[in-house]
Amino acid sequence: MFIKEEIMDGIDQPTCSNCDTRRKCTKRLTIERFPRFSEARWSKLTNIVEFPTKSRALNLQPYASEDISGPIYYSLYGISNHMGSTAGGHYVAVCKHPQTQQWNEFNDN
Repeated sequence: MFIKEEIMDGIDQPTCSNCDTRRKCTKRLTIERFPRFSEARWSKLTNIVEFPTKSRALNLQPYASEDISGPIYYSLYGISNHMGSTAGGHYVAVCKHPQTQQWNEFNDN
């Protein structure tokens, strides 16, 4: 993932608001709610993304808030791939069948 715990020490130590003393601490980012996706971009990403495809292969618990207990598994079951530019193009979907677990491509080209 893109989230790494950061140790704040030395000149990066924050000042405690209770005792007014600089203290070594650990800073981390947690996700309170996992969003579906973002459609706010007007430019296209061209990054290659590698993602585990086995069932329950990705546990998002380390990145969730402490209010959420237990594992949070994400199982990839579909991909929508756009070929072309932001002005136009073609979509191809790849989906995993829930019973056979086989991946199937859907392309009306």
